[in-house]
Amino acid sequence: MEDNTIFKISYKIKEIRKEKGITIQEVADKAGVSKGLISQIENNRTIPSLLVLINIINALDVDLNEFFKDFNSDLDAGPVVVRKKR
Repeated sequence: MEDNTIFKISYKIKEIRKEKGITIQEVADKAGVSKGLISQIENNRTIPSLLVLINIINALDVDLNEFFKDFNSDLDAGPVVVRKKR
């Protein structure tokens, strides 16, 4: 998976959660994971497993196909994040 795709996933989870007015804790409870894990995923500190990602998308009450719509489009590249190497 490309880094850009990982950033898009993280950004989209956070964006949908905020649009729907759902707290990190609510998503975590519905997805069966910790609040800290959701925070780490949203802030690009960790990459969720496929099962966890699907559970999060379901917790956000979003269709899986709808979530990944436009991921191959170069027109909607999402936010640009530059990380400094440590």
